[in-house]
Amino acid sequence: MKTAFRKIWRDLWNNKGRTALVVLSIGVGVLALGMITASNALMDRQMTKSQAASRLSDLAARRTSRAGRVQSPAASRKSPAASR
Repeated sequence: MKTAFRKIWRDLWNNKGRTALVVLSIGVGVLALGMITASNALMDRQMTKSQAASRLSDLAARRTSRAGRVQSPAASRKSPAASR
């Protein structure tokens, strides 16, 4: 086992440029993975906050007549007595 470690150390020491490039590549990959995870959590939080702030359930629809006047929903419905 001592011979294997000695060979590994010698290969790493003799190829310093390649060793540095591999270490740098692994570091960039770990950093990118962390950034993707953090941005996913941030977007999830912001989308939830934005959806809660929009309060879509509080929207109301109004109809306008052809003359441009706003009609209330109750006034636009015909009563059963008026349709006879």
